[in-house]
Formats: sequence, structure tokens, C-alpha cells
Amino acid sequence: VEGHRWCLAVDLVPGIPVRELISEGKRPDLDLFTDVARVLLEALCRLHEPGEQQREIIHNDINPNNVLFDKDSSAVGLIDFGSASAAGVVTLRGTPGYVDSALVSRSEMNACAQGDLFALGRTLHQWLCCRTDLSESSEDGLQRGRLVAWLENAYSVEGARYESARAMLKGLDQAKMAVE
Repeated sequence: VEGHRWCLAVDLVPGIPVRELISEGKRPDLDLFTDVARVLLEALCRLHEPGEQQREIIHNDINPNNVLFDKDSSAVGLIDFGSASAAGVVTLRGTPGYVDSALVSRSEMNACAQGDLFALGRTLHQWLCCRTDLSESSEDGLQRGRLVAWLENAYSVEGARYESARAMLKGLDQAKMAVE
């Protein structure tokens, strides 16, 4: 309802932030990685696609600290909705390095699905390659290379970015099929 505060109640997600897995150098198994990516993208589909009684919700702060993974149960969680908003122009928020500079103007930003996809692409890419500096390329085999190319489309300065979480999910399926 316009002018009222939001409340989001979720189950407690066990696990550790993906940032810890990156720091420990624990690269994910490719099947596990694609499963986690799929869960996160399906969650973004539900957040970004308005329903009858739900407005579009933009997370605005997806980063490796806000994605949890539990090795024992394979549970995946997206946490910290403190920066979430409806789509549109909002005060600048998010974690530096995970905010798409193309969406920022002075102290404001355009909160939109592409901003969340940019941040998710960087987050997943860092986990897949187990490094925070993505400026260097690495030869990791054909399957990992196809997944890297899929992720780079989410945050590339040039080229085709994903229009929606559903489009990025379709890209994941295509990248996975290309190497099977």
C-alpha cells in the first residue's frame, strides 16, 4: 500500500556467506553452482515480477555477504533487505563494486531489475572463480568458461545485458546445454 512500510518475514536460512567461500578458495562444483544460481534467479523472478497484491521489489544490495549457502542442506538464502525498494529513482544505496554505475546519477540511482542482475552476476562470478578481482581472465575449461561468459553478460559495460531475471535464467539454461 502506498505510503506504508514494508515487512518481509522469511525463514531462518542456515549457512555462511558466499564471501567466506570465496576467501577460503572453495570453488563450487559446477552442478551445485548452477543449482544455486537457479534458486537465486527464481527468487529474483518472484521479487521483480509484480503480482496482483505485490509491487516489484528491488533488493539493491546483492553481494557475496548477502548470499548464504549451507553445505549440509544445500539451502540458499538471499538476506539483508534493508536497502530494498520499489522500482524507480531512490537515494544511492548498495555495496560499492556491486552497484551498476550506469544506474547512478550523483546521490541517486535507478532501482531496477538490471541493477540486481548486475550485482548477482558479479557475486556469482566471484564465487565461480574464487577471486574478488575479476579483471584477470583464467582458463578454467569449456564448461566454466561458458558460465563465466553467461555471468559477464549480466554486468558487461558493452553488449547485451539481461532484461530480466527470467532472461538471465534462460541464459543459464543455454550455457549449461551448450557444454552437455
